[in-house]
Amino acid sequence: MATQLSLRSLLDNDKLTGPNFSIWLRKLKIVLEHERTMYIITDPTPELPPANARVAVRDAYQKWTSDRITVRCIMLAAMSDEFSRRFESAQPNEIIQVLNESFGVPDDDKRYSTSCCIFNAKLREGASVTDHVLYMIELIERLSKLGFSLHEQLGKDAILNSLPDSYRPFLTHYRMTKPVLNFHGLLGLL
Repeated sequence: MATQLSLRSLLDNDKLTGPNFSIWLRKLKIVLEHERTMYIITDPTPELPPANARVAVRDAYQKWTSDRITVRCIMLAAMSDEFSRRFESAQPNEIIQVLNESFGVPDDDKRYSTSCCIFNAKLREGASVTDHVLYMIELIERLSKLGFSLHEQLGKDAILNSLPDSYRPFLTHYRMTKPVLNFHGLLGLL
């Protein structure tokens, strides 16, 4: 019998206490993604199928119900006793909503801090350009997930602007040839 890897232990050391909500939520999402149940906290609740619904529709609803119970138990087990008692009768999406309202960072703050990181980033001389560009791409994607997509060319400009003076010859050549590249293509050139 094959053993199944469980990432639930990620939540053991960081039980939800309130101020650690963002760390807890990030780890919860890793666990739920691994268990293929993330949809329980991201998708709307499906409607109860009518009695005469097709078997496939009823089975899908039954799977959703079963997954919701699993996710709810994972969440409650990963909370301090105080939070576990407070949310013992709540459903996963309700729990996330209340916690986000209480402890989540407002999107404006996230957008501002992410934008500042993008436009103020500078690669240190001798540091890994690959790590730096991947970090910049991650920031640009994070900004997009917040609903503020950065035009691709502006994102590439931010990456190029973050390079130190030792990349000046590359920048001159890049501007002269004007290659059509996405972020990862730009990384390949660097």
